[in-house]
Amino acid sequence: MGLIKSEIRNGARILLNEIIEGFWLNSQLETWVDIAAIDISTKTNSYAQTVDITLKTDIQTYDVADNYLKVLGAIYNHQGLKKTTPWMEGLQTAVQVGSPEYYFDIVEQVGFFPVPTTTDNNKLIKVYYAAVTNDIRNIQLKFKLAAILFVTSMGLMKERQYAKAGQAYQVYAQSLNIDLLNVQRENIDTPPSTDKYTLKVFEPKQ
Repeated sequence: MGLIKSEIRNGARILLNEIIEGFWLNSQLETWVDIAAIDISTKTNSYAQTVDITLKTDIQTYDVADNYLKVLGAIYNHQGLKKTTPWMEGLQTAVQVGSPEYYFDIVEQVGFFPVPTTTDNNKLIKVYYAAVTNDIRNIQLKFKLAAILFVTSMGLMKERQYAKAGQAYQVYAQSLNIDLLNVQRENIDTPPSTDKYTLKVFEPKQ
């Protein structure tokens, strides 16, 4: 269940001590609700979406979506791929081409390695990604207070109460940080050692 624009607007009105439309127009407050959705989804990566990406032979990187922020995970052949970084290619696995085992973010694309071969051509990888949204209905209920505080801070800015606006925004930001502490972050897979030599210690002969 997502948030409701009118509830966020009215919640901000309570904090602004103006229940009935006057200095702050409903249209202004609702515009700030839209901006709150953008800010919350961007800062928390909480608006998750999926897309099926069609693999192509020898193509490593692919576009995700216009509102894409970062990749959260990927599944290929009913198996989750491991997260890595683009500069780990060749170190992460000795296989340069083959069925993808790893995924990585690069600029506004997602990449996979090993690089897909003809065997993988036209097969689908399901990518889970965080997206930005300006629709408050896409924001989770747990961010209701945060959204109200954001709109309140914008309203105080309009009234030129900059100190109070800053305080409201600080509490808003802190509420987002508390939520992020409860998010389990993925670990980048550490490649195995590529050292082919092992130091052997010989006991002296008696």
